[in-house]
Amino acid sequence: MNLLALKRPTLKREVVGFLVIGGIATVIHVGAALGVNGLLKVGPLTSNVIGYTCAFTFSYFGNSTATFARSALSLRQFARFMTVSLAMFGLNQAIVTAGVTLAHLPLRMALIPALAIVPVVSFLISKVWAFQRPFDQANVA
Repeated sequence: MNLLALKRPTLKREVVGFLVIGGIATVIHVGAALGVNGLLKVGPLTSNVIGYTCAFTFSYFGNSTATFARSALSLRQFARFMTVSLAMFGLNQAIVTAGVTLAHLPLRMALIPALAIVPVVSFLISKVWAFQRPFDQANVA
């Protein structure tokens, strides 16, 4: 997929869908993590992994079917989305770590650039790589 495909009329729908799915996934992550921690007395780090896993699952199916209108039954697409998700978690951690340790910002301030940068990068990589439409031989010049 070339970057000119980002100018399609569906871009607005995809951006809105990505934001909605991401917002719901965030609520699922926090709710699941707090729920298993509070109700089942699971440790905080394990609870966070459980919350992340629940949110990741929702996010994959939501973004594949609703945001990017793709089949969710693609192992290649799933692996790519998992790669993007883990890379974005790493980018988020790097930004927050730099803010807290290098710039000596409080966490709430260090989160601001992460929350501004990571969703944009995630959307772009998801659109042009993770949920890339299969290559169409007819489009070859």
